[in-house]
Amino acid sequence: MYDYNSFYSSQDKCVGEKCFINNKECYLEYNADLVSFHIQPGGISNQYIIQTGQSSFLDFGGTTEPKTATVEFYVGGASDEQAHENISNLFLACKECILKRELHRFEYPALLTGKNVEETGVEPYYLVTLDFIVVQRLPLVSADISEPAIIYNEGNIPSGVRYILKPPINISFFKINGIKVTNLHAGKNFIIDGISGKITENGNNRFAATDIIDFPKILPGKNEINMSYNIPVTVEYYPLFE
Repeated sequence: MYDYNSFYSSQDKCVGEKCFINNKECYLEYNADLVSFHIQPGGISNQYIIQTGQSSFLDFGGTTEPKTATVEFYVGGASDEQAHENISNLFLACKECILKRELHRFEYPALLTGKNVEETGVEPYYLVTLDFIVVQRLPLVSADISEPAIIYNEGNIPSGVRYILKPPINISFFKINGIKVTNLHAGKNFIIDGISGKITENGNNRFAATDIIDFPKILPGKNEINMSYNIPVTVEYYPLFE
């Protein structure tokens, strides 16, 4: 039990933009007041040759490293001991998390890669610096359709897509965007999950009921969703950004 600190309670206020970790407000949960939030693009490694005429390249593809984020907080507490407890809890929450700022559209699934704590000269406050690798995305988009439709993906790179099939009757054969599914059962959701890489029906593995080779993706811009029977389908995806 910490002693009541009247000066701390009257003076401590959140002055930075609200920041959320796994939908929990950092200031309320960890007394962590956002100082800065910087995103850096990931590195690129290309395989290429210069064309014979020396005027262009022949690109054989390559890999892109994840974006990185550096986030700084002032973290305090009613005592130095409580400040350190708040810092410890903040570290624990950030190991694998989703970062979000109140005034921005994007959210960032993140893995913690580095951490640092510095004294500020003002007790009991510390400057905490956190380094992450991150994915830049918009919140989950969910669209309910019951016939062929066009879905618009606001992202600028392909993203895994989840099809939740909701058959009102038993269907022996069904096809959605080229994926064949056998033996849909009335009232049981059949999920082709290109986000998590699973195929289930009411939580049970049904991978063998499909002819799937690669899990489905949704492309940037307009996407046609075709189905062999008009049944309720929920289409879900995260718009992703390079």
